[in-house]
Amino acid sequence: MYRLDDEEDAEDRVFLSGFDRIEARSQERANTELRKKRLAYGMAAAGGLLAVVIIVSLSVGLARKSAMPYTCKDEGGASYDNTFFVIGDWGREGSWDQRQGARMMADVAQCMHPSFVISTGDNFYEHGLKSPGDELFAKSFSNVYDQASLQVNWYAVLGNHDYGDNIDPDEDSCAANTLEACPEGCCYSSVWQFTGRVNDVRWHCQNGTYNVPTGDAGLLDIIMMDTNPFMPHYQKEAWSKNAGGIWQQDASVIKQQLRQRLAASSARWKLVVGHHPIASYGHHCKFSMDGDCDHMAWLEAELQDARVAAYMCGHDHDLQFITRQSDPVAPDSAPVWPAFVVSGAGSSVRNNEFGKVNRKDGYNMPFMADDQGFVAARVNASHLVLHYYAASHVEPVYTAVLAQQR
Repeated sequence: MYRLDDEEDAEDRVFLSGFDRIEARSQERANTELRKKRLAYGMAAAGGLLAVVIIVSLSVGLARKSAMPYTCKDEGGASYDNTFFVIGDWGREGSWDQRQGARMMADVAQCMHPSFVISTGDNFYEHGLKSPGDELFAKSFSNVYDQASLQVNWYAVLGNHDYGDNIDPDEDSCAANTLEACPEGCCYSSVWQFTGRVNDVRWHCQNGTYNVPTGDAGLLDIIMMDTNPFMPHYQKEAWSKNAGGIWQQDASVIKQQLRQRLAASSARWKLVVGHHPIASYGHHCKFSMDGDCDHMAWLEAELQDARVAAYMCGHDHDLQFITRQSDPVAPDSAPVWPAFVVSGAGSSVRNNEFGKVNRKDGYNMPFMADDQGFVAARVNASHLVLHYYAASHVEPVYTAVLAQQR
């Protein structure tokens, strides 16, 4: 079962697209430029098929332009056993848009008190880290998410940029196929993220698969998964051969690890996190056969068989909530697990990401936004609540509620 925010009609679905962005690279210019945003609301039947889209203009009086803090919504006295945030594609050396995302999370954390943060990858643009003490770690992480309310553990998966995307070992002196072949202290490699706790005790990252220590394995199990080895086109790129790179990973081993972890889990709620989407209407997929989603399609059946409630990812620089219909030819049929949660809007986003969107047969598209933001997830024995925060709204712009199916 999926339910919307109580303030909206239970039959409604929301579609946000084409927010005008603050294009300034500094806070000063951001405070002086006056831009308009567009907000599109899609009215849909219970299954989520968009039927009508209404475009309205919103003035600069929106919360994004004000000093008002981002806040928690009134949840009617509901209590939750665990709260965590999900954010991706964020690590841009403390750029204005990255700091905006950090401010949003810090504000909401003051009232929601997350136990930890999940990162869906692309943690350090453009090419990852080049040494254990790379100053990029502090510039993109420690010095940005330094607010008191965010002093919790972070659990991350790797994105393609964390593997050194676009760095050529044959042309860059700080790239090589082995650590030993690099100059001392200068070697792009994903392995430096595995030792990140030396720089900041909050940081946790591995390749392959690993379980997040949620504090209650009977309630919530989150399995982190490196999805980069499943992208065959990466294997053709020179950067995939970087030290500790994709060529040194085995997709079949990762798949087997995932199956073992899912089989071992007895949690009421099982979630899987990877960088690449299974379902997305964004830039990297568009549900086309040559998109990255095609290479992740195998995973959907695995998650269904294991009764995984949601797959969380980034890669597309936006926010999305997508479900599959139980009956492919009946748009109003009940959705089935897993839900698809795209949270890759931690810094730079793609303007007009959803300018032309056609619903994929068998899938619903209840919500999408090409605005900065993150997802705040709350869980108890009966429900998993997903609050989507977008920069243009002080409260969640969309809320999805997954009811336990046991």
